[in-house]
Amino acid sequence: MYGDARIRPFAYTYRDYVIKAFNSDKPFDQFVREQLAADQLQLPEDSPHLAAMGLLTLGRMFDRNRHDVIDDQIDVVSRGFLGLTVSCARCHDHKFDPVPTADYYSLYGVFASSIEPYNRPRIAEVSEDGQAFEKEFADKLKEVQTSQQSHYQQLLQTARERTADYLVQVATTEPDVTETAIFFLSLIPDQLRPQITWRWRQLIARRAFPGDPIFGPWHDLMQDSILRPEEWKNRGVDQRVIDGLVAGKTGSPAEIAQTYGRIIGSAWKTETASQQQSAKTPPAASDPLSAVLISRNSPVWFPKQDVYHYLSRTKKDAYRTLVTQLDEISVKHQAAASRAMVLVDSEQLYAPVIFQRGDPIQRGMPVPRQFLKALSPLENRPQFVHGSGRLELANAIASPDNPLTPRVWVNRVWMHHFGEPLVENPGDFGLRTERPVQHELLDYLADYFVKHDWKTKPLHELILSSRTWQRTSQIPETAQMTKQLQTDPANRLVWHANRRRLDFEQMRDTMLAVSGKLDPTMFGRPTVITDPENNRRTIYAFVERQNIPAIVQTFDFANADTSTSRRITTTVPQQALFAMNSAFMTNAARAFTSRVSGIDSANTIDRIRSMNRIAFSRSATEDEISLGIEFLSSNSMQQYAQVLLMSNELMFVD
Repeated sequence: MYGDARIRPFAYTYRDYVIKAFNSDKPFDQFVREQLAADQLQLPEDSPHLAAMGLLTLGRMFDRNRHDVIDDQIDVVSRGFLGLTVSCARCHDHKFDPVPTADYYSLYGVFASSIEPYNRPRIAEVSEDGQAFEKEFADKLKEVQTSQQSHYQQLLQTARERTADYLVQVATTEPDVTETAIFFLSLIPDQLRPQITWRWRQLIARRAFPGDPIFGPWHDLMQDSILRPEEWKNRGVDQRVIDGLVAGKTGSPAEIAQTYGRIIGSAWKTETASQQQSAKTPPAASDPLSAVLISRNSPVWFPKQDVYHYLSRTKKDAYRTLVTQLDEISVKHQAAASRAMVLVDSEQLYAPVIFQRGDPIQRGMPVPRQFLKALSPLENRPQFVHGSGRLELANAIASPDNPLTPRVWVNRVWMHHFGEPLVENPGDFGLRTERPVQHELLDYLADYFVKHDWKTKPLHELILSSRTWQRTSQIPETAQMTKQLQTDPANRLVWHANRRRLDFEQMRDTMLAVSGKLDPTMFGRPTVITDPENNRRTIYAFVERQNIPAIVQTFDFANADTSTSRRITTTVPQQALFAMNSAFMTNAARAFTSRVSGIDSANTIDRIRSMNRIAFSRSATEDEISLGIEFLSSNSMQQYAQVLLMSNELMFVD
């Protein structure tokens, strides 16, 4: 989608998909396939599994910088599933891992061959209240498509009519950096489109050789401007080209280019008139001369979905505004039926080349779309031949022969339960990361995971039923434990549990649960986390990348602009101030107090016991009861409730 709108109206469908996938214990290999290529799995048009592709469509927009968007997609997929920093090979071969630049651009070609459509598939039934949205959206979508088609036809027509101007530009100027740049904000209506100029240069470079039936004479004339009609005829040059050159001006490069423009343009107009008279559309390649302008290999042809990049500044702004209104309508209608934010294959697949030093202007050797060499079992890696190759990529990632994918996932599950992963950096299994001390355990768990059909719940059960997980973080003061602490202070052998503080989402949900305010409603549109009336689980909160609330930032929320393997835990004064002074904590304490309001207010001990049991799921000790009585002698019950809510026992997992 184009435009600067920050809101993705149906982003929540991806979040809901992930929750449902975990709850149903969807096999992880299928989880991978759906997130990368659900559109190619022959699913029903309204399948909710299509929402899985939010993984690829909900990243940063990077001000419409297509190269950075694709780089982010490569980074999310490679670090998320493979534990490899493939994006490090964007500008040069990876300095540490066996990932050459060619592999990066093989993956680049996969994602560059995919686009996000304007009309996203609807994955829920339309309610009565949602009918208004469907009508307004359909009307606006038709307006967008009409505008797109109109601009497209006009741009193609103009580009073909100005063939001579483009050829003169190629013949009389050197290549300009703008011809392969990303941004074309300064385009004016009559300006030659830099992208088309560049493609004309490429065509001339490929075909301006003596043996070419159309551009062979171009090669000769640019050398010495001497006409050779008989020689050209013997070499098989198209007679119309010979006649046009003999009749036209061919003295200077500009004149040669002008004449060629008239020859090619005349052939195109003749074929166009023939099509109109016969009301038939012959194959574009039926006339090789007119095919220079009307085939899909023509320098002037481009996919319709790319029309935005060819518009002049004023028209581009108007078109972007029109497209943005599609999302604005979706946001306005809260009853709109859910839609999946999918990718589909481009009309014209991208043929990847290596960008030298990562610069798209410096195009190097072509590379095929294929999987990483280091993870390919066959010496001759198969190329991706089915569309963009996203499904083939997904199959390679989720293959039992791929040693990384199950280990990366098992390592993340282990980190979830123990606070520390087996492999120190969950997103980098490369040579820079130290080999895990428990590598045999990692291998065993990965094998167990795959043998249990890539399902995560059996893995949870195995870990949670182990004596390792059931250990406490409390270290007895014995000689043996003291020695163990001295020999393994970092607990790399997991001889005791790691004490862990709840992350922000867990902390907020715990406060709501203890206070009795937690709203168990699942799925649907996001809620505003700063709304004092919002009692839904934090996972349903709305995240706006450019405007992260202070409360979220204070408690080490993950960077929303990039894939984050693990969060950094900090201890800063703002966290304590939030616990003592925020409206959220005050409201939670008030609600917590009301939960025990039915107990005789005069019976302080019973209320203390009840509140401790609710908060900590255990009975209060005699010392805690004595401290509670002493505290309540000069403070309110609500203040006592707040003390319990901000206690370390509630904030930490021991």
